[in-house]
Order: sequence, then C-alpha cells, then structure tokens
Amino acid sequence: WTRLALQPDSRVDVFSVIARANIWLVYQRLRNLYGVFERRGTTCGILLHSGHPVSVQRFTAAHEYGHFVLGHSGSLDSEHQLYEPTDDPQESAAQAFAANFLMPLPFVNRCLDRLGLSTPEHLSAEDVYQLGLEMGTSYRAALSQLQTLNKMPRDHADALRKIRPKQIKLALARVQAMANPRADVWRVDDRSLGRRLQPLADDEVHVAVTEPSTTGYRWTAAHADGADLAQLIADETLRDSASEFFGGDCIRHVAWRLTQPGRLGFH
Repeated sequence: WTRLALQPDSRVDVFSVIARANIWLVYQRLRNLYGVFERRGTTCGILLHSGHPVSVQRFTAAHEYGHFVLGHSGSLDSEHQLYEPTDDPQESAAQAFAANFLMPLPFVNRCLDRLGLSTPEHLSAEDVYQLGLEMGTSYRAALSQLQTLNKMPRDHADALRKIRPKQIKLALARVQAMANPRADVWRVDDRSLGRRLQPLADDEVHVAVTEPSTTGYRWTAAHADGADLAQLIADETLRDSASEFFGGDCIRHVAWRLTQPGRLGFH
C-alpha cells in the first residue's frame, strides 16, 4: 500500500493499479472461469469474467494481480482457486495476496467502525454483507477475511457461509424478488448515519432509522448537482416493538433504486 500510495481508509482501485502496472486487462464472458493471468516475456495480461458483479470482478482482479506481483507465469482460476482452501502454493499465495491487498487490517477496522459494528465476532449475515459493500468486495471474501484476521470464530463463519447473498438481499429489501437480482442492497440505519455509499445503477438503498411518529417529516433524496440519481421505491412506517406508548418512536423505512451510479451521503 505504501509503495502504491494507497490510503488506508479508502477502497483500492484495483483496476487503476493494474493499468499503472502496464498489464493488459480484458473482460470476456467465461464459462467456469472467474479470471485468467498470463505472462509472456515482459508482457502480462489479465482476463476477467464480464458477467460477474463488480465486487467479484474486483476480488478476481486482485487475485490475478497477485499472480503478477508474485512472479507466477500464469493461472486459470475458477471459483475454487479464488475462495477454497488449496494445496497449490501458487494459488494459496494469490488468495492471501488478494484478501490482504483489498482488505488489510487497518481498512477492515475503519469499515467496521463506519458501520457501527463494534463486535465483529457476533456479526449477522446482513452485517457481513454490508461490510463487503463498504470494502468493495463480495460477501464471501469479506467473511473469509474476518475469519483470517481472527475477528470471527470459525464455527460462526461456517454458519454464515451457508446463507446465500440472494437471501440476504431479499431480507434487506423486504421483497420476494428484486427487479435486478444482480444488484446490491445497501442498508443505512441508526448505527451508520453519516456513511457515504458508492452504489451502482439498479442498486437499492434502504434507510431504516428511528424517528418520532408524530413529526410528520418526509424523507427526500437531495442531489447537490440537481441530477436525478434515484427513484423512490418505498416509504413506510414500521412498528417498533420497543415502543409501548402511542406517539412514541417508530422506524421509518425509505428506499430508493439508483438510476445511475453515484456517491451518496446520509445525514
């Protein structure tokens, strides 16, 4: 990170890092492969599966860049080579490089703090999914790194691995099916107000925060440049079981679907 002048509180722009290293980067539909690295003399190239979500492409790109940095001659990488334990020392090294390049300990700690997740050993599947979004990596990659950094017991991590990201997104969106199954669902709650999001087109942003039920306030999306970045898809009051009195606090759930990529802040 120091050599590349990367900031410990920001995502690594792995694609720019690859470009600065003069590595050819190509996107193409692949069948069972996630990525490919090849070295021919002084020329190196990386091939990424164009059909995968950006978070998966970022982790794959970091894995292939690891092959480059570690001096490997080439590799054909499927899901197994990226995420599963392996006896191949070359793949083990590339796995470790990708995880620590995109999710070093200081960055993980900063992201946990930004999300208000003070006890990582007890994180829920939704918490880990949001942590992955914050770091720009997949749910599975975030889960594995938490275990590697000894922030989560193995038995708890193994239990969370059985929960698929699709299930998590449907629970967060409170729907039976999403308009775009590949889109991500960003959660904003009382713990993470002030968080800055980097959603892509078709991603959904769901805000669920405590508010007095008698204020009559309404939530709106305000854009500094006047651009129309989001479409309102939900605005409802959820009953707060902790409130026993009429007129007490309630939970306001407001959600938007992004019509184009953007950076959002909630205050």
